[in-house]
Amino acid sequence: GLRPDRTVPSLDDDEKRDLYFAIFQVLHKAVRFGGLSGNGWTLTGKAGGFERFAAVLGCDGLSCPACHSRVRQVVLGRRSSFYCPRCQR
Repeated sequence: GLRPDRTVPSLDDDEKRDLYFAIFQVLHKAVRFGGLSGNGWTLTGKAGGFERFAAVLGCDGLSCPACHSRVRQVVLGRRSSFYCPRCQR
């Protein structure tokens, strides 16, 4: 529920705690399902299976599956991030 361009100092203690646990859960699930393949294959030589959980990955300008707002793309640290401005305030 956080915008990807928020900085850590801008988060209150509850948001920091929630972010920590969300990161842990996402990384655990990503490893369990083989990560994201992107445009190729993972290090194991197989396609990753985590794409199905990335609801708005690569969906710039399309509708958010949760609220139907337009998904936006931002570049952070030379990497693209996709987010819903309504769901991720």
